[in-house]
Amino acid sequence: MPSSENRDLTATLSLAEVLRALELNHAAELLDAAAQKAITRNDTPISLLDHLMREQLRAHMESRARRALKRSAIFPLTTLDAYDFDYPKSIDRDVVERAATLQFIAD
Repeated sequence: MPSSENRDLTATLSLAEVLRALELNHAAELLDAAAQKAITRNDTPISLLDHLMREQLRAHMESRARRALKRSAIFPLTTLDAYDFDYPKSIDRDVVERAATLQFIAD
């Protein structure tokens, strides 16, 4: 059972502070603007909550994808124009450039 001290603390937190305490930082950042929009459009509180949670989920998934890409060590991507064909010397530039056109699929 929560202590009275914890209940008193949580009772005085703003909604944005509660969101941050739950590590829903993106939703906390969007709260004021989203609430104003919801008031203007006469949206329900559930609609506001739905919007905030979907945006939080989107931000979470994007962050997770960025971390996965970083861990994969496949980035930064290089275009053929910027690729250094001098190293390693065993790469045949003509073959790579022809392959990049994907013409072999049509053939």
